[in-house]
Amino acid sequence: QRAEGISPSFEEMKDALASLTMQGKSGAFELKEAAALMGKMSSAAARFGLKGGEGLKILGGLSQIARTSTGSSEQAATAVEATFRQLVGKSKELQAAGIQVFKKGSKSETRDVRDVIVDAIAKKKGSLPALQQIFGDEGIRGISPLITKFNAAKNGTTGTEAEKTAAGVAALREALAAAI
Repeated sequence: QRAEGISPSFEEMKDALASLTMQGKSGAFELKEAAALMGKMSSAAARFGLKGGEGLKILGGLSQIARTSTGSSEQAATAVEATFRQLVGKSKELQAAGIQVFKKGSKSETRDVRDVIVDAIAKKKGSLPALQQIFGDEGIRGISPLITKFNAAKNGTTGTEAEKTAAGVAALREALAAAI
């Protein structure tokens, strides 16, 4: 099944499949599992503009992160899908907390999902109960490894609260980049 928005060009498909293969080798969400579940996740991911080869890489990375905190690839796919759904569904609550899901002046064009996730975790100070309210039971499983990384970096840093938060944000961005 072809993931939504993937160009049929040979080079883009080759690059996307190579990325998914490498992610599977370094993580727990393997290519054979991704093939069966990517269609389901790509529909939710399309709301965040994740299309084409680059979108597939980001979706694969988020799946790898989710897989480390779930019991199966199916649960990881559901968690990733729920993460996207909750971000859109709770966008008004998030906006009230200073977390922008949509680009300025738009109610349909979202910001980069990586930025939205990082902002949510940082603005909620890595608080699991606060993030649980945003992401719900399923979605929180998709990002809980990121929350753990944020809190470990934040709590392992000395300095002002701003410096601790900056360390946590840097750890989040590094974890996302490594997974993708």
